Amino acid sequence: MLLTIAIPTYNRNEKINLLLSRLLPQLIEDVCVRIIDNASNVPVQDSIITIENSPVYIHRNSVNIGMAANITRCFELCETEWLWILGDDDNPDDHAIQYIFEAIRKYPKAIFYSFSSNCCRAEDVQMENCVNVGQDGLIAHLKSFSNLLFLSSGIYNCSEVKKNIKSGYYFLNTFAPQTAILLDYLGDHATAETVFLNRSISSWIEPLKEQRWGMNVLNKSIFDLLFIVKTDVSRKIFFEKINCYHPYYSLSEGEAVRLIALTPENKKEIQTDFVTGLYFTYWASGYKENSVLLYSIKTLFKFILLKFKLFTRIFLIKALKEDASKKAMFNKFQEFKKDKRL
Repeated sequence: MLLTIAIPTYNRNEKINLLLSRLLPQLIEDVCVRIIDNASNVPVQDSIITIENSPVYIHRNSVNIGMAANITRCFELCETEWLWILGDDDNPDDHAIQYIFEAIRKYPKAIFYSFSSNCCRAEDVQMENCVNVGQDGLIAHLKSFSNLLFLSSGIYNCSEVKKNIKSGYYFLNTFAPQTAILLDYLGDHATAETVFLNRSISSWIEPLKEQRWGMNVLNKSIFDLLFIVKTDVSRKIFFEKINCYHPYYSLSEGEAVRLIALTPENKKEIQTDFVTGLYFTYWASGYKENSVLLYSIKTLFKFILLKFKLFTRIFLIKALKEDASKKAMFNKFQEFKKDKRL
């Protein structure tokens, strides 16, 4: 066996059958399918289409370990050189396996292939065939962070990158452990090659509203990937590319003041969220230190004035123009707990 198609899943048994109907006709001798059932209410094994004499294996977790941990288990359970993690609600191309092996033959030194997808079209960018060297090379040539984040567009040399699987578990909170593993491996191997390809092996299908991720907590957490980036220059570039379509969830001065005026009982969390967001942005994007210090001092002075009712009324009138949908999210864990889909 050379390639494992790993499908992490939870409570989407009917979609697994659709995937298998697309994949089974493509399977060749060197390919197997491994389904990682994250303790679904109805075991995948009990509702799967017949897989007799097919290289389809099912691993069922004894408990629900969370979506991100289940993705990381795909690396852990893979026993072949190459790994394709396929989302259980994504749509594989009819010739996907053929395209994967063509890429492996054409670029045999690469440890990761990023195929194009409709995520690129959503960002209005065109993927081009490109070989990248190291962490800096991948970040410099990256055209679509959404496509890199898209689980089903990546092929990994698992025998290599799983050496950094610890980083996947460490960065589970980003919901992108596969990207954390890849970035960390590239940081440790400066000459490792990755490839961007303008061919597609899978497409993203927009989920129903009730099945979508909580984008606020994602856009707050995904930026922790920046801690893996080794150089200041690449970190700034990567921050800008993530921020383009997954804007960092933080409070502006006006939004923070508005929230404190309306919910003074949450003052500590709001202040902490504002200050940490401000300094994280400064660190990630390389803002000038003096301007950040002056801005934060001015805002903290406003926070002090909010202790007085007169200033609260004045600031509130002005702050009512700010975004009313935002809230403090310093405690990301509480937002994560609310999401029952993961």
